[in-house]
Amino acid sequence: MKLINLQRMALMFLFLGFLAAPITSCSSDDPEEPPITSPDPDPDPDPDPDPDPDPDPDPDVSTTSILRLNSGGPEVAFGDVIFLEDTYFSDGNSEPFTNPDVTEIAETDQDEIYLTERISSAIRGTYSYDIPVTNGDYRVILHFAEIFWGQPGAGEAGGENSRIFDVAVEGTTVLDNYDLFADVGGATATTKTFIVTVTDEELNIVFSATTDYPKLSALELEGDGAVRN
Repeated sequence: MKLINLQRMALMFLFLGFLAAPITSCSSDDPEEPPITSPDPDPDPDPDPDPDPDPDPDPDVSTTSILRLNSGGPEVAFGDVIFLEDTYFSDGNSEPFTNPDVTEIAETDQDEIYLTERISSAIRGTYSYDIPVTNGDYRVILHFAEIFWGQPGAGEAGGENSRIFDVAVEGTTVLDNYDLFADVGGATATTKTFIVTVTDEELNIVFSATTDYPKLSALELEGDGAVRN
């Protein structure tokens, strides 16, 4: 009787042990899937290349120099670069100006062309340059520097809003209510460049002021055309 009970108990332990064992699949139809991994990011990606420099805004207009004028002053040479004595300005309503207390101009190596200028004869006046040229496209470069307002002499107390003027090229206003001192300060060179098409064989540049006198320090003209005799 005891032997039978021991046999039953042994069978029970074997059965319980079978139930507790982990169940694994032996089928070859379910191979183990490899783990999914993401590629490592480039630790040091190449930076974006430098952007292209700003393209020439007017690539079709030649940079050949046709004329350079020293407004209000004599001929001035900087090596091979020659600014001719002032000419082609309208007679009777403009005059040259210089401030003997200003001898140096910032932001340029061509100080001499900025130490003289042409202004209107009357306050809030108007004058022009009328240059005979062949028809075509031109690049007009206007040079400015404020040598009166905010500088030693009678205009020392002035500054912003002391001189405000317009510039029109071939009938189109290219500078409207321009305040030179507010733009770059006193005794500092700046240039403004415009593209114009001449169809009547004369380039007209008109200066007019709403405050004080309009002015110009120097003028350059580039293109494929020519000044007519």
